[in-house]
Amino acid sequence: MTESSLCSRWKRGSLPFAGALLLAALAGVQPIVSAAAAQSLPWSGSLPRRPDAGEDIVVTTPAGGAPRISLRKRESVVAALPPLPLASDLLAEVDPQPFGLERRCTAGRRGGALRFRCRAGSSMAGFVLPFAGGRLPRGAPLNLLLEAQGSPGFRAEVTAKGADAEALRLVGSGVTPLPLPPLGERTEPQLVIIAPAQGGELLLTSARIIPAQPPPRETQASAWAWEPVRWREEPERLVAAARQKGIERLFVTLEIGKSGLLNAPQLRRFVRMAGSAGVKVEAVEGDPRMILPEGLAAATARARAFAAYQQRARAEERLAGIQYDVEPYVLAGWGREPVGYSAWVDAVLRLRQAAGEQVDLVLPFWIGQEEEGRDFLRRVAPAVRILTVMSYRTELPLLTQVAEPLLAWGAAEGVKVRLALEAGPIADETEQVFRPAVAGTLAVMPGAEPRVLLLSSPGSVPGAQMYARQSESLVPAQRLSFLGREEAMVELARRSEPLFSAWPSFAGFAFHGLKWE
Repeated sequence: MTESSLCSRWKRGSLPFAGALLLAALAGVQPIVSAAAAQSLPWSGSLPRRPDAGEDIVVTTPAGGAPRISLRKRESVVAALPPLPLASDLLAEVDPQPFGLERRCTAGRRGGALRFRCRAGSSMAGFVLPFAGGRLPRGAPLNLLLEAQGSPGFRAEVTAKGADAEALRLVGSGVTPLPLPPLGERTEPQLVIIAPAQGGELLLTSARIIPAQPPPRETQASAWAWEPVRWREEPERLVAAARQKGIERLFVTLEIGKSGLLNAPQLRRFVRMAGSAGVKVEAVEGDPRMILPEGLAAATARARAFAAYQQRARAEERLAGIQYDVEPYVLAGWGREPVGYSAWVDAVLRLRQAAGEQVDLVLPFWIGQEEEGRDFLRRVAPAVRILTVMSYRTELPLLTQVAEPLLAWGAAEGVKVRLALEAGPIADETEQVFRPAVAGTLAVMPGAEPRVLLLSSPGSVPGAQMYARQSESLVPAQRLSFLGREEAMVELARRSEPLFSAWPSFAGFAFHGLKWE
C-alpha cells in the first residue's frame, strides 16, 4: 500500500498500450483482421509470464484509466465458502424447511420475521433453516443470537448441514445465544428448531452472529502520514491532527541517505512530542523491488540505519517499530521464482534480521485465500510482530469476508492482525475474466513475455492461445474506498471494532488516505 498504489484483489501485471498491428508484428504472425479493423481494437499489452493450465486471465479496467492484466488461479475462486457476516440479520436469505412424519409444522413470514406454527403430536417435528452459500466464521468464540417471541418449549441448535442436533437449547420469548460449532471452510451451517410435543407458535425476529462474550479493548487506531516534511517541519500540527482524529499510532517515512538516517534530531523531537501526546510513531518502508537482489540490498541498508537509530535513541525517542509494505505481486514475472513467494520470504527474514526486531508486514487480504499465500504466512510468521491487512471494504458484510481468513490465521498462530480501511481517491473498475477456448476475444501470443491482444469480436489468431470471456463485473469504487468521507470510515471502524475483537488476534484499524492539512 504505497502512497501511489492501492491493493487489488489479485496479482497484478503491467499493461502498456500498443497498436494492434505492432503487436502482430512483434509476435511474428498475421492477425485475421484487416488493417482498418485493427485500428479499432481495444488494446494490446503483455502478461508477466505464460499462463499455467489452471489459470484464468483477468482484465481490470478503471474508469478513465488503462487496463491491468493479471493471472488468477481458477481454484482460488471456489476454494472455500465465504464467512457469514457479523451482526447482520441472517433471516432474510433463509428458506425454512419443515420436517416431521406427522406434518404438523408450518412456516411463514411476517415482515422480516419468521413465524413457526406446530400442532401437538407424538413424533419429533420442527424446522431446518439452511444458511446456504456461506460458512461460520472461524478462529473466534461466536454465538448465533436469536431474538424470538412465542410459546415455551421450542429448542434450537446450530449444526453442520445435514447433521443431527444433539445439544439443543430452549428458545423462548427474549434473546437466546446459541454457540457456533467449529466447522470446515467448505461446510454450510444450518439452524435446527425442534417443536414441543404440545405444539405452539414461535415468532423468530432476528438471527445474528456476535461475539460470545464482551471482548476487552486492546486495540489502537493507526494511520499513514507519508510525507517526511510533516514530521520534520510541522511536528506540532501533525501530532495535533492525529489527536483530533483519534489516531494512536502514526506510520511515517524516514529520510535515509548513504551515511545513515538524515534529520535525526528532528525525528527524535517528533517522537518525543508524539509520545507525550499518546501517539506512537512507527517507520514505514516499501517497494516491490525489495525482493530483487539490488532492491533488497538497499532495503537492508535502510533497515540497518533504522536499527542504528533505535540503539542510540533514548527510550522516549525510539520508534514503535518498522512496517514493510512490499507488494511484489505487481512485478513483471510474479508467480514464478525468482519473482515469487520464496524471494518474498527471504526478503522478510533478512529485513527482520537487519532491523534487529520483528516487523509489521502489510499484506493484501487475498494472501490468506491462496495455498501458496498460506505457506508464505507460515514461513514468515517468526519474523512478524503484526500483520496489517489491506481489507479495503466500506460495508461490514464485505469487510467480514475479506478480514476473517487472516484474523483466524493470526488467532491460530499467535500473530496480531490490524485491518486497514481506505479513504483515498480510486475509480470504478470493470473486471473481465477470460478462460482458454478454441476461439474468443483475447489472444495470447507465444514468447518469453507473452503478448496479449483483445479483439473487438470473437475469432482466432494464428499461433495464439485464444481465451473467451467467462464473466464481466463492475467493482464500484465506493465499495473499496470511502472516497474522502473520513467520518464514515471511522464510524465503520467504531461499529465493527467490538465484533472483530472477538478474535484474539485483532489489533485495531489503520486508516489510509486521511487528510492532514
